[in-house]
Amino acid sequence: QGKEPIVKTSTADRVDLPVLWLLVTSGCLFINLDYLLKDLTNAGQQIIIRSKSRTLWYLSKCFWNLGSCLLYFAAAGITCAVFAWTTGAQLSAQNTTELSFVLFGFAVSEPLTLAPAYAVLASWVIPFLTMLALSMLQMTLCLYVKPIISFVICNSQLVLSLYLNSAFVLGNGAMTIRSGFASENGISPTVSAVLAIVVMIASVVAGCLRFRHTDILSLEE
Repeated sequence: QGKEPIVKTSTADRVDLPVLWLLVTSGCLFINLDYLLKDLTNAGQQIIIRSKSRTLWYLSKCFWNLGSCLLYFAAAGITCAVFAWTTGAQLSAQNTTELSFVLFGFAVSEPLTLAPAYAVLASWVIPFLTMLALSMLQMTLCLYVKPIISFVICNSQLVLSLYLNSAFVLGNGAMTIRSGFASENGISPTVSAVLAIVVMIASVVAGCLRFRHTDILSLEE
C-alpha cells in the first residue's frame, strides 16, 4: 500500500509512518545484506579459484539475489493465499471498488477498478523490480563501504520516498498508492520499472568491475 507523501506544516504536526510498509521493504534488504561477504569468507574463495573467474562468481551472487527477492515476494503471496483459503475468501487478482477504498482511502477521489493485469503490475511486479534494484545496489555498495552503511544508504531511499513523490526516489516504486494506475497524479509505472532496471543493471556492472580488482583476503576483516 505505502503512504501518500508526508507534508508537515509545523513541527507540532504528528507524522504517521507506514510502519508495516517499512518493515516489509527493509526486511527484504536485511536478509540479503551480508550474503556476499559471508559467502566469500567461507567457501567462496575456493569456488573462485576453481572457476577461475571472478566475474562469473559475482554474477552467480546476483542470480542468488534475484532468487532471494523472488522467494521473498512469493512468500508474501503464499501467505495471502493461505489466509484467503483458511477464511473461506475467494483468491483473485481482480481489484474491486471496496478494496480500493480500503487500501487507498481518500487518495482516490472516485471508485477505482483495475484489470487483473494492471493490479498485478501495480501491487507485485513494479514493487518487486524496485526492491530487486535496491537489493542489487546494496550488494554492490558492500564492496565499497561497510555493509551497515550500504544498508543505511538503501533504506534512506525508502525514507525519502515517504516525503518525495518522485520516480527518481526508488522507494516510490514499492508503493501501490503512488502508482499511476491508482491516481492521475501518480508516478508512471513504466518510468518506475525502467528506472529500477537501469539501477539494477548499473549495480551489476559496477559490482563486477569493482570485484575484479578487490582484495578478497582483506574482506575477511
